[in-house]
Amino acid sequence: MQGKPILGSDFFARVDQLVDRLLETTSSLLTLFDAKRQAIRISHVSQIERLSQIEAVLAEQLQKLWERREELVAEAQNRGFRANNLTAILVAARPAQMADLLGKLAKLRTQTGEVQHASWVQWILTNRCAQVYTEFLDRLANGGGSRPTYEDISPVSEVGGALLNASA
Repeated sequence: MQGKPILGSDFFARVDQLVDRLLETTSSLLTLFDAKRQAIRISHVSQIERLSQIEAVLAEQLQKLWERREELVAEAQNRGFRANNLTAILVAARPAQMADLLGKLAKLRTQTGEVQHASWVQWILTNRCAQVYTEFLDRLANGGGSRPTYEDISPVSEVGGALLNASA
């Protein structure tokens, strides 16, 4: 008969360390997104570039931490736990520091949701800015008018479709 799977206290210490680093990184990203949103709002290009470089470093750190999380989950699975996330592993293992770790994981879930939301807001904002600048440049290039491609003409030949030339 196989007993309950066991994970040592070192495993939970590594989980605790990982969660702390994830919390730090997501908190840094939230701060950065706020600063970047302000820089975009006032069109401070050099600050946007500097913040984008920092964002790339934080995103790389986050990716490495995610990979470390995957390694810890795989380690627990190899030891007999049938869970695919750290919360489920903690609930199944019931370590002494479970309440503290579960609280940190809950906070991490909240922060991760905030990072996702902030990154979507930033993506939408930058895409809207790009659309406005593109339209501005189009109008500038065409003397204040619309591009000729905006005229009411059919892009398809009257005798055939775009892929088939029926007149040939």
